[in-house]
Amino acid sequence: MLRLGHPLHSAILVSGLLLCAGIATTHAASEPSAPEAPSYNLPKIDRLVLEDPLTSAALAKGEAVKQARGGEFTAKGWRALKDGDFLMIELAEALGFEGRLEIDLVDLDWTKANTSTGKDKVQFLGMFSNPRAELHVEGGGTNLDALWSLRGGTAPDGGPALGNRFAVLQASRGAKRADPSDFEESLAPMVPGWKWDKPRHTFRIVWSKTAGQLLGYVDDQLMFHEPWVNQVTPFKYIYIAKGPDFHTMIGPIFSNLRLYSAAIEGTSNQTPAISLMQPRNGAVFPASTAIELMADVLDDGQIAKVEFFDGEKKIGEATRAPFALKLPPAKEGWYTFTAKATDDRGAESKSHPKYVTVGTPWKPWGLSEQAK
Repeated sequence: MLRLGHPLHSAILVSGLLLCAGIATTHAASEPSAPEAPSYNLPKIDRLVLEDPLTSAALAKGEAVKQARGGEFTAKGWRALKDGDFLMIELAEALGFEGRLEIDLVDLDWTKANTSTGKDKVQFLGMFSNPRAELHVEGGGTNLDALWSLRGGTAPDGGPALGNRFAVLQASRGAKRADPSDFEESLAPMVPGWKWDKPRHTFRIVWSKTAGQLLGYVDDQLMFHEPWVNQVTPFKYIYIAKGPDFHTMIGPIFSNLRLYSAAIEGTSNQTPAISLMQPRNGAVFPASTAIELMADVLDDGQIAKVEFFDGEKKIGEATRAPFALKLPPAKEGWYTFTAKATDDRGAESKSHPKYVTVGTPWKPWGLSEQAK
């Protein structure tokens, strides 16, 4: 794959693009070769953790936040209408070091999928571990970040700058210019003679630290593969149609977002680790205080629910992060709060209790005798 970061490679790329622009006839021999399938052993990445048709702002299971800045939801999916529009999804649970994202693009036309003012560098899909979703350390990226981003662009004549290809920006660890960082920017070699001539194209991105690979497919055709060996931070954020660094892809509809995680055979399911973070153990509240319970949960899979108890009595539950419950104003008394987490494979774990006092349900010993 041709690297864009090296000056010599950049010169070769520019020369090649100018040549293609000057010769309208076909140059089949100059097309890049299709990427050869590497030798790798991917774990099974088939456990569905998120499925969203992107037809409404409603949260799907597996989503903690869905923020549409501009654009519109349609019966087919979501699309951007102007530069600056984007759709961001924060996952309820971070997706680990083996995963797969799939999404459909409807009515994709590279000659039109640019901003209305002909801006270049159009990012249309990306995943990030850092909430700032930054590619560069100067913008807030760190040397722990994991990221991948797909980019198109606009040429001076208004056509696609990269022809029928797209760029891949990726780092299994470290934003650009962080130390350490394995950030790379390259052009997807693509399949020779590839045409975007279908009403719907499916993009599939697979990452696996176990196999050491980042793989990109369009309609089941392998379009690029990159090394992926240093990831230390799981993914949490998806950006659609735009990223913080680039302009918006206007035109196509994004639909049928799916996310999968690894389900490795032969391994036992670990029980969740849960802690009741609020209230503080031994806390004393005035009478009629509306106490909030909040639990912190870690698991090797997905959390199905967190239940909250006062003694043996269940008082509520939460099915997505943040796992919290706000109680009605409490009466005077003593309370023993616990939380129980259940993951998607049925494993359960209970927190240590927190003992709380509301009001003054007792008086110092001997006070009642002195009052006689």
